[in-house]
Amino acid sequence: MIDGTEYFDCDCEAVEHALRLTLDLDEQVIYVDASCCHVRSFRERIAHAWRHIKGSDNHDGGAFHDRILKYSDRQRLADMLVQIVDINGFGQEECKIASDDNRLHFVFDSADDDLPPMLRIETYLSRRSSWLSCVWYALRYVFGRCSKYGTWDCFEIDSEAAATLMYQLNIWHVEYEKFEKVTKLPTPSKTAAG
Repeated sequence: MIDGTEYFDCDCEAVEHALRLTLDLDEQVIYVDASCCHVRSFRERIAHAWRHIKGSDNHDGGAFHDRILKYSDRQRLADMLVQIVDINGFGQEECKIASDDNRLHFVFDSADDDLPPMLRIETYLSRRSSWLSCVWYALRYVFGRCSKYGTWDCFEIDSEAAATLMYQLNIWHVEYEKFEKVTKLPTPSKTAAG
């Protein structure tokens, strides 16, 4: 039974970067629907396909859209996750979930100079068991093959992944609060007019 659906926009407000999260308490999962349409140039798709074949495609962004979760949406996401989180789970640096076709990585980035800490969501091609199947899948990616859901793909956040994502959200909150205190401009004090 579906117990609620929430939409999360990217920090850049691009509609194709939106995520749809659907909570299912009976199955103890959150379904994540993410756009996996080909926006990269042909040359960039060839580069991603080559990295996929070599097994080094976890660098330089995903094969599809990269998303940045808004800090203002952090609490809504936490409210969904807390309903399925495994209290015995433990936090890891990255939360990785996969479908048959693609992988979704939630990656926390600490504050950097003038940029606040952020939670990025990257989409990669799923790893294949043999080198030949990696080549075949990479070629299909280069020439515009979509997932079985079309230009969207569906991922599942289970209780273990929810624990890792909750860990990331907590770190993000602490780091964001520190960043705000450091970068907050002092307010001018009011002087008594006499």
